[in-house]
Amino acid sequence: MKSLFKIAAGKIAKNKKLVETLPKPIFNRIQKYEHLNAFKRHFAKFPEIPDECFVFKPDFFVNAERTLRNAEKILDPLVMFQYYLAAGYVSRLEELWKQYSATQKEQIMDRNPFGKYFADLFDYGQTVPVSNARYYEKARNFKYLSLSHYFFSVCPVPAQIVLLLSELNITLESVSQSRWQSNCAHLYRLLQLKNFSIDFNQMSEQGKELLREDIKRNQKNFSRLPRSCRIEEVDAFMCGSL
Repeated sequence: MKSLFKIAAGKIAKNKKLVETLPKPIFNRIQKYEHLNAFKRHFAKFPEIPDECFVFKPDFFVNAERTLRNAEKILDPLVMFQYYLAAGYVSRLEELWKQYSATQKEQIMDRNPFGKYFADLFDYGQTVPVSNARYYEKARNFKYLSLSHYFFSVCPVPAQIVLLLSELNITLESVSQSRWQSNCAHLYRLLQLKNFSIDFNQMSEQGKELLREDIKRNQKNFSRLPRSCRIEEVDAFMCGSL
């Protein structure tokens, strides 16, 4: 019966007008089903979390942290390290790391592209600062955006400035609405972590010229950037460049 509901829910969910006319209990179940499936698609490369582990927020989105906690009782500890890594829950990663055997730690360092970084962080309390930007790019490429936010936060300010301006350019060059929305959301999260000012007097003339060209080439997208995604210093810089 549960499988039949899933099949029916999957078909009904595609018809938004029909969904809105359903009785509230069924509507709520379909909303949860949609978000559960979205979560599973996002983490499709990992072993699947059983449905009974899922916990939902009042708005029917998956409560990722509580869901992963439940999954710890079922899935392999090394699999859970991958999940927490992809979700960006660094504090829980450290708790798990302390529970692993020497063999398990070796496996993570050998098989996981971020394993060595977190081994140094959790075992010795330090990492090589210049590596943070490189790991940011790696997390970005893996689409581990929450993890990339962590790496951004621990980068030195000069690296944060470079990464922020790079993300602005990526956003401006979005070629589809879905990419635009996704990139804007990512840029917004980085701006929430910004606690520095950008001094363009400290930037090379070549760097400033490249920024001007990037923005002028994508002027339409620059003009429609949401207020929450705008970089105050860049706006002032461009006003002075016109």
